[in-house]
This record gives sequence, structure tokens and C-alpha cells, in this order.
Amino acid sequence: MSISIDKDGNTLKISRQSKDIFLKTLVDNFSNLLVSTLEIHKAQNISVLPNELPIIEVSKAIMDRVLLIDNKNILNIEFDTSGLEENLVRYMFYAAVISQAYYKKYNTYQAVYTAVIYPGFVKLPTNIYTTEGSLLFTVKQIYVPDYINPNEIYNETIHLIQSGENLSLHKQNLLNFLLSPYGMTNYDDCKKFCEDILKFSLKTPQICNNDHIFSLVAASTASIIGDTDFFKDQMRSNERMKEAIDFLSGGLLSEYEDTI
Repeated sequence: MSISIDKDGNTLKISRQSKDIFLKTLVDNFSNLLVSTLEIHKAQNISVLPNELPIIEVSKAIMDRVLLIDNKNILNIEFDTSGLEENLVRYMFYAAVISQAYYKKYNTYQAVYTAVIYPGFVKLPTNIYTTEGSLLFTVKQIYVPDYINPNEIYNETIHLIQSGENLSLHKQNLLNFLLSPYGMTNYDDCKKFCEDILKFSLKTPQICNNDHIFSLVAASTASIIGDTDFFKDQMRSNERMKEAIDFLSGGLLSEYEDTI
């Protein structure tokens, strides 16, 4: 998926990895809440670890996001929007690389947990790994619709804002709102839902006037809407939409981590 629009001599593009970029940013900004909301792991303390690890000096394995859980165990979170069974083999490889890399750091093998998050519009692949394997390797599959009710969250957000609440002070509600499109089980319905979210956000001062929140909301919806006339029209008519394009072109909102 990509969008390319020329304006004033500038070309803006949405990356093909836009869903990954957005969902990685959720981990950077909401790691504790995301892990608890999707029931990925019970943890008291979470910190983000490097996700680019060297392999035999000249190669790299790049995971989506790697977290340190309670200062001892390691959680690798992957975002899978294709639903291919073969990807599970790659995740096993990642776990082995993580285990080796952090053995060198801690001089002991850490427990490595793998969680794969799937949006509602992807068919959940058969989990080919169980605790019966020789490596005792498991993959926890996280199907977002099991945890997120999009329409309920949308209505809750509208009610929260109409009550005069500041969305930036309600991080759980904000996370749910950003995840809500990924809880839709039909892709066409999901795109229409995203259009409704964008229209609502553009006319809602509590969202549109907050650069950090609006960039996240626009990025969430843009990563799914993709190359459509609706999104292009919104971008041409609203300066704030350009932020989402710049964001999805490769920039992560890491600088917003402590300000949302």
C-alpha cells in the first residue's frame, strides 16, 4: 500500500509498512497498557529493548518490538497483517536470536515470550507451535476483536469528549480508540469506520488541536484506508493530514512518548 501525492513540488508517500509503523508506535507510547489490554503478559515493569540484533557479525534480524518484562524476561511483539502461517517459522528464528543476543548481555538465558497481534480483518493462521516441541517454543496469538469492540469504543470516546474530558489524560481510552479499527472483522467495513473516525477527529477540537493525538489518530486510520480518493481529498484540504503522511513515510513518534 502506498500513497503518492505531489503538492508544491513535494512528493509524500505512505510506506507499504504503514501498519507496522503505526503499531510499533503504539508499543513505544503505550507499552504497559497495550500488554495488559490485549492480555499479552502479566508484568509490573516494562521497558523497550533494541529490536535490531546482529547475526554472525554481518547480518541483522529486525523484530517489530522487543520489551524487557519485570527486569528479567523478554517479550517479542510482532504485528502480522498477512496471516501467513509461514511467518510463524520466522518468529521462532527471532526468539532464538533474542535468546542468544541477551545471553551475552546477562550471562544467562532469559525466558523469551513471543506474542503475535492480528487485526480482525486477517484470518488467524493455525498455530503450528505448542509446548510439545523440542525447543519448548510457543507463540501467543492475539486476535484484536477478542479484546476490542470498535463501535462501543467509538461511542465511549464521543461521550468522553462531549463530557468535556481531555482525551490525553485518559490513556486507556486513547489506546482503545487508536486500536478500534483493528477490531473490525470486515476490511471494507473497517475502511468506512476509519473514514468516520477521521471525520469525527477533524471536527473535534480536543483531538484536532492536539498535535500528538491527532498524528496518532490520523496515522491509525491512514494505515488502513490506504490509497483512496477519500484520504487524498482529506489530505489536500487539511494541513494536519500531512503529518500522518510524513509519519507513515518512516518517522516514528518516539519523541511523543512522554508527552501523550
